[in-house]
Amino acid sequence: MDYFYHLFIGSKAPTASTPEDEVYPLYTLDDSNGTRNLFLTWVLRFNDVLDAQMLHDSLSRLLEICDWRKLGGRLRMTKKGNLEIHSPRRFTPERPAIAFSHDQNLELGIEEHSVAQHLPKQAGSPFTTPLSVDFRPLIGLPTMPITIKELISQDTPQLRLHITSFKDATLVALSRPHTLMDAMGYQALLNKE
Repeated sequence: MDYFYHLFIGSKAPTASTPEDEVYPLYTLDDSNGTRNLFLTWVLRFNDVLDAQMLHDSLSRLLEICDWRKLGGRLRMTKKGNLEIHSPRRFTPERPAIAFSHDQNLELGIEEHSVAQHLPKQAGSPFTTPLSVDFRPLIGLPTMPITIKELISQDTPQLRLHITSFKDATLVALSRPHTLMDAMGYQALLNKE
């Protein structure tokens, strides 16, 4: 079975869910080809040094409450090819609620960093700008999954928190597949509604 899984999904088959896992099937609109291939990252800039561990602990605690637990689940593919979320009833260090990484650049100001200095600057009104710089070092570790296949085979949380600390600023990057939540769900998470 692992051979066929590797052939069609890639890498190793994910760890089997435990009987304690809560299973949430994805709705048809959330489990479409368009959403399966869409990974989103929001990067928030704070012009202050924030406590990365406190941010991680706060988000982890939120995901232990009621329906927020679903966001800490792992993706699984059914035999019929549908996606579902398997969420531990209790998060542990082996099965955490979120994937967390922290890059400390406390000797540098944000404008001295080779990548961060190219982030768009605040303007008086909303704007869009083409990206000419690869910002991936600011959104997560090089090993973070960027496809549904990788997310399933690595058996990691779907929600990823990557914090980059500078001596004068903090970047908070929150990444997830669109199958986990859309923009309205993300807004609810940020507002904790």
